[in-house]
Amino acid sequence: MDTADQADALNDLIGPTQGPNGPATRLLALFDADPAAGGVEAGVDCPGYARVSVAKADWDEATAADPVKRTTDLVQFPDVTGEWARTMTYWGL
Repeated sequence: MDTADQADALNDLIGPTQGPNGPATRLLALFDADPAAGGVEAGVDCPGYARVSVAKADWDEATAADPVKRTTDLVQFPDVTGEWARTMTYWGL
């Protein structure tokens, strides 16, 4: 798949140009390792953690020159309310 096709695929899945059946928002979650390899989402041992909702309008369009999706604004998670037992290194939608 060339970069133009990659950009088109990303835009079809996420953001303002996604297909009509796409969700209006997606939840952004934090994980302690690659979720595809068994990483665990932050939870009760991470006080104050909550998933964050990101609207489809909040994503930049991927292009052939830059086939990457980025949010248009900073995504802000709630303030932590205590020490976390694990370090979060991955995110997932």
